Amino acid sequence: MDKGLNLLITLGHNSSAIGLKDGVVIGYEEERLNRQKSSSLFPKQSIEEIFKHMQPEISERGDNVNKIFVSHWYDDFNFHGLNRPKKIHEKIEKHWDCSYVRNLIKKYNFAFYTLSENFTHHDAHAWSVISFFKNHYNKKDIFKSNIIVADGFGNKQEVITVYYFEYNPITKEIIVNTVFKDYGYKRSLGLMYQFATAYTGMKENQDEYKFLGYESNIRDVVSVEGINFINYYVNRFIETNWNSDTSKIGNIDTGFIDLSNVSGLGEARSYWYNTFNCLLDFLYNEKYLQFDYYPNEYQKRIIIGFFIQSIIEKYHIDLLKNLNLKNILVAGGIYYNVKLNNTILKSVDNFCIVPLAGDQGTAIGLYERYVGDFPFKNLLWGKRKEEISEYSIENKDKFIEEVVNSLCNDDLVNVVYGAMEFGPRALCHTSTLALPYNENVKTINAINKRSTVMPMAPVMLRKNANFLFSGEEKKVIGSDKYMIITYDYNRYMHDTAFNKILGVAHKYPLDNLWSGRPQVIEDDDDSIIGHILRKMDDRGVKCLINTSYNIHGSPIVYTQEDAIKDFQFQLKMKEELKIDQEIKLFVSNLEN
Repeated sequence: MDKGLNLLITLGHNSSAIGLKDGVVIGYEEERLNRQKSSSLFPKQSIEEIFKHMQPEISERGDNVNKIFVSHWYDDFNFHGLNRPKKIHEKIEKHWDCSYVRNLIKKYNFAFYTLSENFTHHDAHAWSVISFFKNHYNKKDIFKSNIIVADGFGNKQEVITVYYFEYNPITKEIIVNTVFKDYGYKRSLGLMYQFATAYTGMKENQDEYKFLGYESNIRDVVSVEGINFINYYVNRFIETNWNSDTSKIGNIDTGFIDLSNVSGLGEARSYWYNTFNCLLDFLYNEKYLQFDYYPNEYQKRIIIGFFIQSIIEKYHIDLLKNLNLKNILVAGGIYYNVKLNNTILKSVDNFCIVPLAGDQGTAIGLYERYVGDFPFKNLLWGKRKEEISEYSIENKDKFIEEVVNSLCNDDLVNVVYGAMEFGPRALCHTSTLALPYNENVKTINAINKRSTVMPMAPVMLRKNANFLFSGEEKKVIGSDKYMIITYDYNRYMHDTAFNKILGVAHKYPLDNLWSGRPQVIEDDDDSIIGHILRKMDDRGVKCLINTSYNIHGSPIVYTQEDAIKDFQFQLKMKEELKIDQEIKLFVSNLEN
């Protein structure tokens, strides 16, 4: 076990800090503390919160027993100004506090690790999924696979990288070699998705997931001929814009690109906006729409959502085929797209997605590469303040009984207990739970003032996952515990019984199939949610709605004070909307 305090910092979008000491992990995204959704400010509050629970070691000999790992996406690997006096670029100052880090290093003698020409942002992503995989692979056989990293962009415009990966669970030996790397903002699947979000009037880096809800309605907006054209156009677009020759490393030599030169990003945005305009104009002019007028904003979201989803799925199918990839690990923000992950799953033999697919996981990759054995067994890393309120239940059995009774009464139940989840998913420690009815989805969205586009995710026991889904889940290594992949529901579920879980089912755009994005709990799990699910299963309920507990536009609640504030908002909305259904809040300091 590595000695001292390890401080893992991720800069930029959803900035975060993780502390690791003596095998214990504590971590926060900065937004949870400063209450600014998707905050990209330097995670000073997160670091200070970590220091309340674990302190750096003081070495009498002056050894670097404490370490800082900093991940970023800058082109300038010497961005930090720690090695020599340097003026920090104004665009970096928002994300980086040089004087604060310099003082930490001086006071506690931290060793400093960051990215370099030889270990880039994409390499850090790759090692983050390696870390997760190692903690969830339970066989003794040597595992050989490939890793795909795809995101908006990494250092010097890296956008897609493929690695060869080999792991010996006996000797712990790891082999990682780069197979293919592609560069260029215009060739970024992540930026395509980001720019499409802004193009259709939604918030970048927040609302991308909504496209999966919109695209399901494509038949209502575009004719059969139009859908056929989009599919044809997607195939030609990929052939024209992405080089199918994946036999070499790197298709574009970008050279050194200074952070201040953002013209490339602007050109990429214009490129995609023009592509979207051309597609909409063609569908309108050829009368391929289901109406006579030019698409409004809502209809644009449906069309563009279907188009870009088709591109990322088709691109990956071609990549898997061209490189003959069978066992796959993936990392990078694009893999928060759960439907894409389902498409990949159907084309491979084994599949693993790191649940921190975005940049929050890259600092873990840095640690894993230079130290190793990060304990990536769960994401319950946010130690909360110990508070007691009128909603508190400190007895585990009573807490479980109250929640189960309320759920059986078809109440909407907000639960806040134990450590807070790190990352974008609420994993039943900071969740709203309910019976999986479509009406409950609508009510939960209404009282939180959320969009009604997306269905909600189910939480279920492993045995019920095996019952509800079609069998592909047997190929997934660890990832289905984190709501980061969809499975197809069994076809026989399409009857009256299926109507009882419509709130956690999402229809495919063109097929009579439904999928769900589960959090799977092992049948013998001794956690609070494990006990709740077993008691609900005894009553014939095979899954529950699990959605993050927060009102629209706010981060997931952190403290009991946050929880009560959002609960009061829900009660106000219940009164305004004249909702008869009961809404409950249960909070506790119980760890499990």
